[in-house]
Amino acid sequence: MKTYKHYMVSVLLAGLLLAGMTGCQDSGGPSPTSLPHDQTDELAKPKPIPISGVMVLEGSLRVPGCPVKTFAAIKGWVEFSLTSTRYNGLYHIDLDLTSEAAIAVDGEDELWRTSGVSHHELLVSEEGIALLDVSYRIDGSAERMNLHVRFLLTSDGIGLNSMWLESQRVRPPDAQTD
Repeated sequence: MKTYKHYMVSVLLAGLLLAGMTGCQDSGGPSPTSLPHDQTDELAKPKPIPISGVMVLEGSLRVPGCPVKTFAAIKGWVEFSLTSTRYNGLYHIDLDLTSEAAIAVDGEDELWRTSGVSHHELLVSEEGIALLDVSYRIDGSAERMNLHVRFLLTSDGIGLNSMWLESQRVRPPDAQTD
């Protein structure tokens, strides 16, 4: 009788052990090593993060080549579409910009206008930032002016850093020599 009890306990333990081993296996689908090669590559590819929006261009800008107190008011917008993809510790940024603005110089009735469409690709570190300078030609300006806009880019966004007017006729102060 003792032998029969030992035999039954042994069979029961073996059954539990076997059930435990098969129950712990992952049955959630194929592993990446069992997938076809092209599906494995899809799993390993980083997923792009798309961001889009509109930034307002508004403020006062000094007009170069004019008396010190000559300013212009700007009203406009920059629409952006940014896709950030993580790659080897960096972020590859694909950026599309579309802009439009009107500029009114103090004391003048005529508005200057500017618009532009541009595409930019750059790399940004995970903790870092990048500055992107974009220049837009101004229509209606006798001085062949450009609106210069500086954007601040991070791995997950974009912002307006600064903007100013540039004249091809007037050199910026940092380019002047004694």
